[in-house]
Amino acid sequence: MLRVILMLHSMPARPCYFLLFRTMQVRWAVLNVAAILRRYSALQDKLADAMEKGTSTAACIGLIEDELQREEALYVQQPQQKVA
Repeated sequence: MLRVILMLHSMPARPCYFLLFRTMQVRWAVLNVAAILRRYSALQDKLADAMEKGTSTAACIGLIEDELQREEALYVQQPQQKVA
């Protein structure tokens, strides 16, 4: 396995490797967004409204980040239940 990694690392950079890497990044991002939207239905509604209004991609990402931070803050503030 290490031999394969070293061989790939020593190969000259070609656009096809870069394209494959970017494609995998996009797939990973889409799967993560889908998981987040399934878990936070209120966020899904807010994001749909923002997209319907023509909000930029950067602003939509900011909306997602803000909502997740708000949800995390609410979770931290809740008293922890004891496990029996």
